[in-house]
Amino acid sequence: MKKISTFTFGDMVIEYYQTPESVEWILVPEALQKEVTLPKKIKYDSLVQVKLLGDDYPKGFCTGKTMRNNQTVKKLELLDQEVHTNKFEKEIQTRLIDDKGNHYIHHVVWQDGASVIETFVTFENRSGKTQTLEMLASFSLSNLSPFHEENPIGNLSLTRYQSKWSFEGRQMTKLIEELQLEPSWKPSGVGLEKFGQVGSMPVSGWFPYVAVHDQQKNVTWSACIAQPGSWQIEAYRLDEDLCLAGGLADRDYGHWLKRVQPGASFSSPKAYLTVTQGDEESASQ
Repeated sequence: MKKISTFTFGDMVIEYYQTPESVEWILVPEALQKEVTLPKKIKYDSLVQVKLLGDDYPKGFCTGKTMRNNQTVKKLELLDQEVHTNKFEKEIQTRLIDDKGNHYIHHVVWQDGASVIETFVTFENRSGKTQTLEMLASFSLSNLSPFHEENPIGNLSLTRYQSKWSFEGRQMTKLIEELQLEPSWKPSGVGLEKFGQVGSMPVSGWFPYVAVHDQQKNVTWSACIAQPGSWQIEAYRLDEDLCLAGGLADRDYGHWLKRVQPGASFSSPKAYLTVTQGDEESASQ
């Protein structure tokens, strides 16, 4: 993985990487930046997760369960990266392009002094033909945890909150192995924990929130989606790389499609991410 750029936002550091097949990013506490140890094995997981109607589904025995890393994503290539700043905020725009000429802009916005980053993705139809989206994630965070070449068993836990009508929320924390988020011996079969809700009640069944805690390093990543309708969150693992993604409910989960005319664009809902040295409660605050 070749490092493209590094940005410091308060006590958080973002590093962008390019692999032979994808563009990825990591989010770590500034105090632990020098301890980043990425997997040595060549892997694949793009920071933009999208699917166009007609493109092949992903491999990994996961058709019907997830659309991550499908044919659309496999065709994405880095075009450029721009930084826009003003008195109050800084924005990083990472632009990818597919073989049809479509552009995909990964936005990261940090307001001065904030303890979170805002992220979303914009799809620009430059193909000259109507394009239909089947999935467009607001965020996709890979390389969890970026402090281990191999994830130690019993180290990473995932937290989410159950809910129902007029209910405050019940915390549920499980080790990733309890959710079958561990690689197979080959590895070839995807481990997936997908949750969300369909309809106009954004907190029905689950809160649109997730956190992953590295117990050995005492580091927690958390994400929340600003979506007042159907949404989904996916915890995904094929090899040593645990990935989190979330946004609009896709076609499989929420029967969602979006037709984008030539020259038009569509942006995903915003998501808010943070990382902190501490437990899940401190990260959620």
